[in-house]
Amino acid sequence: DDCDMLCTMIYDPVCGSDGKTYATECSMKSSACREKTTLSVQYKGECQVAQIDDNDCMLACPYNYDPICGSDGNTYSNNCEMEAKACTMKTKITLSHIGACCALICPMNFAPVCGSDGETYSNECAMKAKACVAKKEISKSHDGPCDEAQEEQADCQLKPCARIYNPVCANDGKTYPNECEMENTACM
Repeated sequence: DDCDMLCTMIYDPVCGSDGKTYATECSMKSSACREKTTLSVQYKGECQVAQIDDNDCMLACPYNYDPICGSDGNTYSNNCEMEAKACTMKTKITLSHIGACCALICPMNFAPVCGSDGETYSNECAMKAKACVAKKEISKSHDGPCDEAQEEQADCQLKPCARIYNPVCANDGKTYPNECEMENTACM
């Protein structure tokens, strides 16, 4: 999908022309592409108050960056922003977990790298995605696969997931945004 941009996870906020704060200019452009709207940077830094106005939905969300991951796979600055988005989209979005969502959309190119955990990943993005989901530090040991003895230990490998919200209830009692994300979680 043309709108799925690989954006840095380093927080460098911008205030968009829609009055919303975006974690980076790249995430603002990606959001504008998905929403099929035109957005521009009003100024660097956080917006003072995010205004959400869509007929029935009028919420003024105070800006406090306390990131949460919604069940739709998007990171929101705070709970109010998530509720405002749910209202304007006329859908239900629930809290998936506290903290930013992991960017699990990676290019499909095969450029294997060996991670510091001894696993071979299809590319560096796939390695970073696993590190984010597992909440552990994994760095690139070297380009190319790890030696085969280590590779046989890997039961499974993370795969890129589409940002499609089709909830699945797993046998661990948790609901995942889609089957792919459930399988990736089980892989760790």
